[in-house]
Order: sequence, then structure tokens, then C-alpha cells
Amino acid sequence: MTKPIRGRQLSKRDLYDEEFFRTHFAKQEIESRLEFLLNRVNSLEELITKAKELNLTIDLKQKNVTFILKENNQKISLGHQKISDKKLYDVKFFQDYFKNKEVIASEGLENLQEQYHAFQEERDKDKISTEEIEEAFKTFKKPLRHLRKNEIPFVNLKWNLQRTK
Repeated sequence: MTKPIRGRQLSKRDLYDEEFFRTHFAKQEIESRLEFLLNRVNSLEELITKAKELNLTIDLKQKNVTFILKENNQKISLGHQKISDKKLYDVKFFQDYFKNKEVIASEGLENLQEQYHAFQEERDKDKISTEEIEEAFKTFKKPLRHLRKNEIPFVNLKWNLQRTK
């Protein structure tokens, strides 16, 4: 006997839809902007005003914090529980952070957008570009095309020879 698949069962199997990716990338973007701003501001009020310049609205409630990211005419609203597994960005975190933080001189936050883009580029320079990945895939794929079904490719032949010496 076969069981029909209901709608709720089907949605459990299809976890990676457009909404998942939208919230996932919004989480990364919000956490990146918070990481950038927390090192450059001295108070909670300054954090909220500077975050608005980076299209991030921080809405403080009694215990909870809601982050609203505005990009490309879209608003994505996430609670502090969903942002990070490592840090809990709630009201208590911000109060403790600014109470224990030493006051630093403002580094001229006039061009905040430009500084944030420079921060992102500096952080992303270690990542491999898609062109490099595609080129590596093409060079790896070429020798494998010419093999017969029962042949085994010796991709690490150079490594094996060096190891046996």
C-alpha cells in the first residue's frame, strides 16, 4: 500500500527554497555589519544611528532585538536568536558590551558605506574566486573524459612518488 505525500511532508524535504537562502544571506550580512560597527562605535545610540547609514535598523525591545535589513527595495526582519549561533545579540549583550568597552576616538566615520565596502573586500580577499574554481574544474575534468570505465585516474601521482622516496 502506498501513502500519499501530504503538503507538510513535502515541505520538510525541500528545505532549501528561496526563503531559506534569503534569510541565510541576510543573517550573514547583518552579522557582518554588526562586526564592522561594534569596533568603531562607543555607545548604543551611536551604533543605532551608524547602522541606519548601512541600511540596518536595530529595534530594541525590553529583552529582544529585531534587526531589519533593507536592500534592493526589500525588508528582511530577523530576531536576535536567528542571527548568530556564536553570539546572542540581545539587549543584555549590547549593554554589557558598551559598559565594558573602552572609549576610543572616532576614526572619522563620514564615509561609512565606503569603509564598509573596504572592510568586506579585505575580509573576502582570502576567498577563492569563481573563475579560479571553474578553471580548476576544467583542468581536472579533461583527463577524466578520456578514461575507460575500469581505469583508475592517478590524480595524486606526483604526491605518491615523492612520498615513496
